[in-house]
Amino acid sequence: MNKTMRTIFTMLCIAGMGVSFAYHTRTTLSLLVNLKAPVNINIEVDKNYARFMSIIASLNSGETLFQLSPTTAYSETMKTIILHTDAGTGSIPPYIYDVFLRLPQEHALETLAAIDGISIFIGNKFFYFSGADILALKGIERNEYTLYRLPNLQYKKSAMARWINWYGDFNFILKTTMAFFVYPARYFMTWFFVVCLFFLYQSRLQSQIAAAYKKSRLAEIFILAAIALIGFLLRVNGYVQNSAWIDELYSAGMASNPHQPFLNAIGDPGNPPLYFICLRLWFMLFGWSEQSGRMLSVLIGTAAIISMYVVTASFSGKKAGFLAALLMATNTYLIGLSQDMRGYILEVFLISIVALRFLVFIRCQTIKNMAWYIIPCILIVNTHYYGVFAVIANFLFFLCSALWRKNFSWKSAVSFLSGNIITTLSLLPFFVYTAFSEALFDKSFNTWIQKPGMIFMALATLAPIVLFVYFYVRKNILQHNNTENKYYLIDYAVFSIGVIFMFAFIISLVRPMLVEKYLVICVPFLLVIPSVFLTSSPVKFAMPVGGIFIYSVMLTGYEANPGGGIDVYKESQAYIIRDAHAHTEKHNLELFYLSHDKEDAPKIQHEYTDREKRALLLRSGFADFYEYNQLPYYTPGIQYDVLYVNPLHFSESDMYKEMARYGIDDKNIVRIRVNDKKTIVKKYR
Repeated sequence: MNKTMRTIFTMLCIAGMGVSFAYHTRTTLSLLVNLKAPVNINIEVDKNYARFMSIIASLNSGETLFQLSPTTAYSETMKTIILHTDAGTGSIPPYIYDVFLRLPQEHALETLAAIDGISIFIGNKFFYFSGADILALKGIERNEYTLYRLPNLQYKKSAMARWINWYGDFNFILKTTMAFFVYPARYFMTWFFVVCLFFLYQSRLQSQIAAAYKKSRLAEIFILAAIALIGFLLRVNGYVQNSAWIDELYSAGMASNPHQPFLNAIGDPGNPPLYFICLRLWFMLFGWSEQSGRMLSVLIGTAAIISMYVVTASFSGKKAGFLAALLMATNTYLIGLSQDMRGYILEVFLISIVALRFLVFIRCQTIKNMAWYIIPCILIVNTHYYGVFAVIANFLFFLCSALWRKNFSWKSAVSFLSGNIITTLSLLPFFVYTAFSEALFDKSFNTWIQKPGMIFMALATLAPIVLFVYFYVRKNILQHNNTENKYYLIDYAVFSIGVIFMFAFIISLVRPMLVEKYLVICVPFLLVIPSVFLTSSPVKFAMPVGGIFIYSVMLTGYEANPGGGIDVYKESQAYIIRDAHAHTEKHNLELFYLSHDKEDAPKIQHEYTDREKRALLLRSGFADFYEYNQLPYYTPGIQYDVLYVNPLHFSESDMYKEMARYGIDDKNIVRIRVNDKKTIVKKYR
């Protein structure tokens, strides 16, 4: 084919790709999740005017009327009620351009004056209109109604769309790009042009690949950088789309609060202090905010992709390394943990380094390699308790490996044991200051963790069997395989998973500590196993079958799975503060829930105990983190006009129990809906 024809075909292919991609994307949008934020509208209004209220939203399909429903039953003693609508959100939120308040013309002005406030939650963003703001709205007469547009509603600025609930252009571009790979059948025409373009330049691509192999180091860096970039983009997209949950709030507001004493970082008996120290230093350098704290996790999660590649490529080849890195980059669970202000993603990052330095030490047992192994071990055991299990697994693997290869030496075993003892002693300051008194000997500590259930019991039964079968096959079938050294990393991964799980299980029979999320330390090992096997197996059909398997795993790589949980403290507290400030003539207080040693004991004291004061200080740290001016907390005997309740881990039963302890009745209560699960409670005296 001459140059002119090649150029014409190339332009046709590129044009076809662009047009078909745009068309297929349009037809695939309904399958993409989290392009639009849910919208929840709450209007507090005099109940005598509630019948006049309705909402009109401008959608893609035109203007749609939404009726408002009361969030609580009508009460004779209540003057106002809360009317709510989710603006048709349902399971798939519509595209919303504008929101209008619709009132009958003959009652418009008096109804407008009867509105006490309007609160709108778009995703985790909060918008508030006080009574004065509402009276300043300008109406548009239409038929027999007056429409009042609620201004300045927008989740994120956009150059592509003006929908108020649009999660953003970058979010859209990333997810539609991933959809191209996730739904290939829906992009059949685009894939056709891609294949045509590939065959058009096949020979040139082959020569480029051959040239790249001659510069293997440069090609390696380029491919790894591309995979790390993919992982970073997946992690940074929507990293503050969900508000911090309670454990994140604790990390940022208490343990890593740069305005609190440094010893707070080692004051959590459930978590060794390394992550909290790192987060505190990060806040000091880059600001104390949710965006800053989450970005640290995003960067650590991206670095974990590189550390995963290094350890896998070092012992099983570059192909296995690239595959393992790609699996880690697109793993939805790890993406979620990379958007969490918790230490789990740091643990994932460190375990690869521990594995690398451990295997290097086994290969060359020098003092220098021992030192380089001890350092990451000290870091990981000071990040999470399960790091100790990883170190124990390494010691046991060291012994078993030496016996397997028949080069066991007491001198080497004692020397390596000494290194592990040094690692364990690094936890001593934390144990002395915190863990002994507040965890090990406190029966009320971590009572939310239950003893292992049926699933964990079944896994504990299967784990020794799987280990025995695997190593039997390794010894009797694969021992003469030329790729035995490549399987050595799989040996280590399988062994480590089994030992870590079994230690956690056995201890949990006495003191429960086995939680699915804590086993995240095993995830890198789980990704190593298929990566090494598929790239090392001599079986011809292994790679095609493996390719299908890997592709199916990667299909979920465009949507993060929240690492911890989703809470609404930030937006709920924003409502409480704004609403209270809009009614400064009233005495506004906040009800704070405290756990009690005796659940049926009435609350009779008028002063908080030391334990309760510490809990109140913790919650005030949450408010400071978001720069909220904390309302005074209710104390028995204090008079109030309005009492607010933030739904942060405050179930209905807990709230009523607490109110009963304080002698507060359950009358004159209204609820503001934040989303389909959480509500803010507002009680009038």
